[in-house]
Amino acid sequence: SRPCAGGQPCLEILGFTVRRIEGTGHDAAARVASISYRPRWVDAPLILAEGAVATLPSDMRPGGLWLAFADAAGSLDESVAALRALGERVVVVRPAEGFRLEGDEAGARRDDPGDIARLLDELGAARGAVRGVVHAWTAESATAPGEAFDDGLAASLEALALVKPLCALAAPPRTWVLTSGASDAFEGPDPAQAGAIGVVRVAMHENPSLALALVDAERGFRIPVDEFLRKENDEEIAWIG
Repeated sequence: SRPCAGGQPCLEILGFTVRRIEGTGHDAAARVASISYRPRWVDAPLILAEGAVATLPSDMRPGGLWLAFADAAGSLDESVAALRALGERVVVVRPAEGFRLEGDEAGARRDDPGDIARLLDELGAARGAVRGVVHAWTAESATAPGEAFDDGLAASLEALALVKPLCALAAPPRTWVLTSGASDAFEGPDPAQAGAIGVVRVAMHENPSLALALVDAERGFRIPVDEFLRKENDEEIAWIG
């Protein structure tokens, strides 16, 4: 196993039980499928077209502070610019060797929940000041075409580092975790991000107050800002085409 920052354990499992699946062959496979979690994808157009948010009256636009955990590919650049154009404050968080917060730029260690907890605290998340969190670091774990995928441990630890401090908030902000070609909405989903998806799915079902969402898209696709402003609270979204 791999420890989190400071050598502390990342996960403790209590009361784990293994139970035999009755039956053999196809019967056993059908039984496993019946108790396994798998999303059912439904085509759903956006309520707002791209850029339409800017036409809303100012009193109808959501207000508040946003955290954007930006990836190196710049997949959130357009959304950050669009939010700021609407008058929102966006603090961009980049991977760093330690915590830092300077104006609207911040740094945090990828797998350290302490850094993210401190960031949320200093920005007033406990008082409801943070409206939304968009986390794109997981998408950086995507397997490049022709490359062998890794074990996904890094992505899982990053997801844990994000979810843990959110659980400590009485009213967590709406949070989107972005992945790249990781869901079965795409042919041949990338297993390198499966661990992170599992962490988020478990968290959203065990603690619905977290208001978590998984947003998957093809490599290089820039998700429009409308996705983060619409009122629907879908748990899993896949942008295709």
